[in-house]
Amino acid sequence: MSNVVPLPDDLPHRGVIENLWAEVTALWGTSEEYTDRELALYKRILTIDPEAVAAHLGLGTVLAQRENLDGATCAIREALRLKPDHAAAHYILGVVLGKRGDQEGAEREIRE
Repeated sequence: MSNVVPLPDDLPHRGVIENLWAEVTALWGTSEEYTDRELALYKRILTIDPEAVAAHLGLGTVLAQRENLDGATCAIREALRLKPDHAAAHYILGVVLGKRGDQEGAEREIRE
C-alpha cells in the first residue's frame, strides 16, 4: 500500500494508520459532504499517532475551509511544533492568519 507519509516500520498500529490514510486520500478533492468524515479520520489518526505532522496539517486545513480559524491555527501550529521547517505548514498558517486579520503574522509565516 502506498502511504501519503512515510511511516516507520516499527510504528505501533501501522496497518491501521495506513488504512486511515488511504481513506483520507480517497476523500481529497471530493465534495464538501466528505469533510465530516475527513475530520473524523484525521482525529482518529492523531489518537493513534499524536505526532503525525501531516494529520495535524490536514486537520488544520479542513478546519480553515470550514472557517474554524482558531482550531485551524492550533492544529497547524502543532504541526509546526513537531516539524518547524515544514514549508507548506508555514504557508497555510500564513493564509489562516491573513484570514484572521493578522497581516504581519501572515507575512512572517509565508516568508518562512
